[in-house]
Amino acid sequence: MSSYIRHFEIALMFLFVILILGTLGYHILEGWTLTDSLYMTTITISTVGYGETHPMGIHTRIFTIVLILASICVVGYLLGSLTQILIVGEIATLLGRRRLESKIKKLKNHIIVCGCGRVGSVIVNELQHRKMPFIVIESAKEVLEKINQNDVLVLEKNAVEDEVLIEAGIQQARGLVTTLPSDPDNVFITLSARALNKNIFILSRASQETSVNKLISAGANKVVLPYRLGASRMVYLLTKPTVIDFLDFVMHKREMPLDFEEISVAQNSPYSDQTLGSSGIRQEFDVIIVAIKKKDGEMIFNPNVDTFIEPGDVLVTLGYRESLLRFSQKAQHHGGRTE
Repeated sequence: MSSYIRHFEIALMFLFVILILGTLGYHILEGWTLTDSLYMTTITISTVGYGETHPMGIHTRIFTIVLILASICVVGYLLGSLTQILIVGEIATLLGRRRLESKIKKLKNHIIVCGCGRVGSVIVNELQHRKMPFIVIESAKEVLEKINQNDVLVLEKNAVEDEVLIEAGIQQARGLVTTLPSDPDNVFITLSARALNKNIFILSRASQETSVNKLISAGANKVVLPYRLGASRMVYLLTKPTVIDFLDFVMHKREMPLDFEEISVAQNSPYSDQTLGSSGIRQEFDVIIVAIKKKDGEMIFNPNVDTFIEPGDVLVTLGYRESLLRFSQKAQHHGGRTE
């Protein structure tokens, strides 16, 4: 595309040169004023046929013939370059749209990020770091300019429209996060997303306390107030700085191998229907079970060795990423328990 634009720029430059040379030519050959010379050059190049401004000699007529032939070539080249730009642009847009549709169709268990402003861009960076499949829906041109669309799958549309959520593959998505600055927009997106996918996990941003209940009623699983989280973090930094240092160390130091993970226990997992102590998880994988979330929603913090693990439990674990991955694969294995 850039080569066609370059050709167009060259054609414009040649046209400008012809305009200058024609004006100077008439001025030198006939002694006309620069205004009359420029006017004659313009009507000659444009071939409008208004006739001669002043009577011309034989040399000036020959000059005019050369000027007409040169301008026809340059204008033809200019129009050709412009046509190429338009055609190539349309083709590129069409191919880009088809590639986007193809990529979206391949998405499964992905995250839909509605809005990529200050909050959304941080979420996108974290999802990229964790290599999780996701798609961004954003309509603001000034925001899109900051997104590297070579690395991020983007729908340049308004997320409040049901058709856009469907196009983003909401039926196959595992989660949706809406971070728009407008609470009514977040409520509307949440309502639409829940109607389109009953099982999707919906996380919404709220700017006002009064919007939290509305978002939950609309179908949001969790609602986050960024200013409240920021204030809580500041208090912890004042009162318990070491705790925050530890959490930052685990969650934000990307070069470190430690991480938190939540691992679901499958029905026929080798760890189901036994106590935490008899499971041998700590000895086999060297991971720490921080908490266990039961199927009824009960949260058991710092479980002891006698805590019973049941199918459907979610284990909140801390350990090295490689160990967590091996543990997750085995805990979610449906092939039957190994004795």
